[in-house]
Amino acid sequence: MVTGVLNTKPQCPSCKAVVDGYTSVNCEGTPEPGDITICVYCNSILQFDSNMKMILASHEVIEECGLLEISRAQNRARRFKADVDFVKSIKEVLGDE
Repeated sequence: MVTGVLNTKPQCPSCKAVVDGYTSVNCEGTPEPGDITICVYCNSILQFDSNMKMILASHEVIEECGLLEISRAQNRARRFKADVDFVKSIKEVLGDE
């Protein structure tokens, strides 16, 4: 798994969250135009356009990726968000922001 910070700060078209990082589950490095991603905040299936802006993935793209693969990625995104939320809550309790 590869993680990093995005040079651009794209916004999810569904929930409007600004996304500043990535985790590549296929270990192929940084996202590129055309790559598929899952919003960690709302679990929408997105695609990077030619300007690295996030757009909703079309039904055709989703079918190409395979529903099982997407479902697994969405589950990983849910677990990641739960872990992040847990760490934030611990920091709040400890007063460590």
